[in-house]
Amino acid sequence: MKKNILLLIGIAIAFLSAEAQQTEEKSLKQEITSKVDVYYFHGDRRCKTCKAVGSVTLEYLKEAYAKEAEAGIVNFHDVNYDQAENKELAEKMEVSGSSLLVKKTQGTLVRVENITNLAFMYAIANPDKLKSTIKKEIDEII
Repeated sequence: MKKNILLLIGIAIAFLSAEAQQTEEKSLKQEITSKVDVYYFHGDRRCKTCKAVGSVTLEYLKEAYAKEAEAGIVNFHDVNYDQAENKELAEKMEVSGSSLLVKKTQGTLVRVENITNLAFMYAIANPDKLKSTIKKEIDEII
């Protein structure tokens, strides 16, 4: 009788442990499927503001999301749409000029936020405002 009770307790503990591990694995998979790609599109010729948008964005992502970048969750893409190899991506993202886009992927749901106007408004005059805009967009998904 005691052996049966101990056996049942052992089975219950093993079952609960396995279920907890599966829950943790699902959680990790969900984290991996949440991803943010920040695209900075520009041409061969860039003005002072265009350069500032790219540099402020890149530096902020390096400073604030280093771990996430290393894990492949937050990625920065500097895309020159004047180069032949980038024309298809620019067309797909419907970009015809300098742009800053935040593509948020969570599972099968994909949203692209165009923050170009704010980026150009704040890159030089108020870079902290641009950083907070980027932060808001990224933190919404990760």
